[in-house]
Amino acid sequence: MNTPPSAYPGFFFRRILVPLLHRYPFSGGILRLANFQWIFREIDRSPSDVIARLRNGVPIRVRFGDFDGRVLYLFGRPDPRVVDLLLALAKPGEVFFDIGANHGAVGFLISDRVGPGGAVHLFEPQPGLCARIREAQQASSRPWIELHECGLLDEEGELELWETPGHTGVATFAGKQAEDAFAVRVPVRDLRKQLPPLVKGRSWGAKVDVEGVEMRLLPALLSMPGMRYLVSESSHLDDPGLLWKVVRQNGHVLFGVSRSVLASRLIPLAGPAEIPKFEDVLIAHLGEGPAITRPVAARQIASRLVPSRGRPAAAL
Repeated sequence: MNTPPSAYPGFFFRRILVPLLHRYPFSGGILRLANFQWIFREIDRSPSDVIARLRNGVPIRVRFGDFDGRVLYLFGRPDPRVVDLLLALAKPGEVFFDIGANHGAVGFLISDRVGPGGAVHLFEPQPGLCARIREAQQASSRPWIELHECGLLDEEGELELWETPGHTGVATFAGKQAEDAFAVRVPVRDLRKQLPPLVKGRSWGAKVDVEGVEMRLLPALLSMPGMRYLVSESSHLDDPGLLWKVVRQNGHVLFGVSRSVLASRLIPLAGPAEIPKFEDVLIAHLGEGPAITRPVAARQIASRLVPSRGRPAAAL
């Protein structure tokens, strides 16, 4: 049952602080601000749901006590480094996959960029979050966004998803990671069957945030034709060498996403040993041109992106 949005946080939060934070211009610092002690005191006053408005106006019902919901309420977007990078790389008319969509915020923001001629597919297995995404879909009137209420892996069936109270963003198929985590069984779909019919010959990009099971997705994803770019978490990788091998086999180029407060830069990686230095990586398929050997801005990469030709299924 839906909880009615609360009148809290209080007047100062709703009318003064939140509008200011929605104009926060920097690419770093929001995660620390969302856990600031003063804001934590406000959690006790606001136990029920509140409405977060993304920077493009899409309303999403969130729990202020949930870290990921609180970030959306305060700032109107999740990690700005990732969002700004994806907005720079996406183009009108293409397909965007938000894999591990959480509240769907990244997909809703990218939907403005790909437009009604494109498509946004949100993959999220947490039932409670899916209900919130459906509400936001109805309120936003974006028919080119589609929600898939399932996990996306390399198999079909049902699996245990471990959720942690107060932090929907760390739900994982990789087993129990926190003392207070609890398991729910959710459907999972094989991406090799699920994604090709959704692409329909168009170019595509993706964001992958699957908390420790990235390598159950990335080998098949990076072999699919039409890929221009893919941004993935890299801090949970057990074998960076395997990711490096898959990237090279498919003719892609790997960049680390820098964590600067003012602006993110893309750092070309020379080998697998450099991958663990970054929380997120960009995998790009570049057209002809000189090798990129120095840090660059996202717009410089965007001008070089071309759809990949893919590899035969037998090579996956």
